[in-house]
Amino acid sequence: MFSSSSPDSSSSPRSGCPGSARTGADRRPEHRIIAGGVSAHLKEEVHAMEKSRLIGLAVIGTAVTLAFGGCASGAESGSTASGTDNAGKKNIALITGSYGTPAAKSAMDMLITKGAAKGWDIKLQDTAFDYNKINSLMQDAASQKVDAIIVGYTTPELITLGMQAATDAGVPVFGLDAGVQPVDQVTLNVTSDNPWFGKTSAEELMTLVGGKGKRVLMLEHEPHPGVKLRSEAARQTFKDAGIDIVAEVQIKDPSSGRQEAMNDVSDYLTAHPNGLDGIWGGWDDVAMGAALALKNANSNIPVTGVDGTDEGLAAIQSGTSNLKATVWQDWGTITDKLVAGMGDYFAGTKLPENIVRVEGKLVTADNVAEFIK
Repeated sequence: MFSSSSPDSSSSPRSGCPGSARTGADRRPEHRIIAGGVSAHLKEEVHAMEKSRLIGLAVIGTAVTLAFGGCASGAESGSTASGTDNAGKKNIALITGSYGTPAAKSAMDMLITKGAAKGWDIKLQDTAFDYNKINSLMQDAASQKVDAIIVGYTTPELITLGMQAATDAGVPVFGLDAGVQPVDQVTLNVTSDNPWFGKTSAEELMTLVGGKGKRVLMLEHEPHPGVKLRSEAARQTFKDAGIDIVAEVQIKDPSSGRQEAMNDVSDYLTAHPNGLDGIWGGWDDVAMGAALALKNANSNIPVTGVDGTDEGLAAIQSGTSNLKATVWQDWGTITDKLVAGMGDYFAGTKLPENIVRVEGKLVTADNVAEFIK
């Protein structure tokens, strides 16, 4: 999967390798058949001719050996030259917990594009947060001696088997939004400052609904380390302010998160018609699902999200959606920093730190125009 084949040079008519035209040098000398006795002079002539023929054959044999050796060594030197000419070419395994949400897909695609510009061949494999699969894929990549492994949206504590396999094979591991604590076996992790995201979005929701005693529903997904950290920070912010968290809904599959959120919020509104003041979404897609459920119920309850997806920004700008705010994730800066750090590592530069946290920006109706492309 991570290997490539070289063109077969044996088919070249000029190579002198198998399949090329024979030349006059390959023809043996003709021998004269002499009837009767052979004079001493003629014997000497024949002996000289035979000696000359043997020397000729030895020269031809050496030439053939060199020609075949040239074919083999030519392919090898071609590979070496290619490696020199394409010193930046790297085979990289990108193993992600999630590719199903708009934000995750956008970030992964951005990373692959930026890597390709450097000559890196980045192979993406999605696991839908199956940590057994992540460990297995990391072990496979390590055994194939890829140049690097990137793990996206993973919890380092749950991929120790894969980490150890990479360490044993001497394969560096990089992270994209893979936790917020430094991990020795990770060469560099560039991540959003997810606790800040959770706190900031929770504070904005409290601004929209009011203070102590207000009732909030939270939409979460614990397998995603970033969303888990945001949820923890938001939960603590609500508790500190005296906000009543009436329900914490765990979304099962982020790729269908919008539909799940819409169904869950609809069910809650049906069971508790007047039991809610605001909804906190761990990411924009579920926030959009909640907003649709509220619109169908003719409710004005506000919703906040995290990501700053194009669709989320458009909803905020419209003024008609229940989605009133989001926290924009700066995936451009995150992927730039990761690609730059990997480039430095490949060039032999020691990285100053193995984790870089990038803050985002709160987006509301007041400043959303600045983020619309």
